[in-house]
Amino acid sequence: MSLSPLLMQRSNPYCWAIMPAMIEKITEFSEEHTASGTDACAARFQCAFGAALPEMLCIAILKDGEVGQLAGHVICGVETYLGKSACMVYQFSKESGTDEDWIATNKTIQALIDQWCQGLGLEEIMAMAETKSRGRLFRQFGYVEGPVLLRRRFQ
Repeated sequence: MSLSPLLMQRSNPYCWAIMPAMIEKITEFSEEHTASGTDACAARFQCAFGAALPEMLCIAILKDGEVGQLAGHVICGVETYLGKSACMVYQFSKESGTDEDWIATNKTIQALIDQWCQGLGLEEIMAMAETKSRGRLFRQFGYVEGPVLLRRRFQ
């Protein structure tokens, strides 16, 4: 199986056709990986996509030869903290395929993210990895660990 990244663009009719599946995948990822089980990522992306706003990037990863079959997705947005804007990778979902399938695909995805960031004048990309294996995915593309995130949970 080979994988094909597709930049979700408002001008592409195919992107409109797979939008319901993309929103479902984004929502499922949020339900699985956010503390509350919900977040506004899907709604923010729908608004940005519908209005052709540049502040969010979505890449659908399609299984070649299987129309409408998603193998994963990436969602990025622009976040500003202390007056400095940066790209934040909100979701990077690899739902099917072998590591071999993903090697070249990951390079293409990172190139698309880099191009989008540079087009917006951003100088930094951030991603939060919940596991060591997810951290390795990002480190292979030059991401380095930053300050330690400290948390305190209320019981």
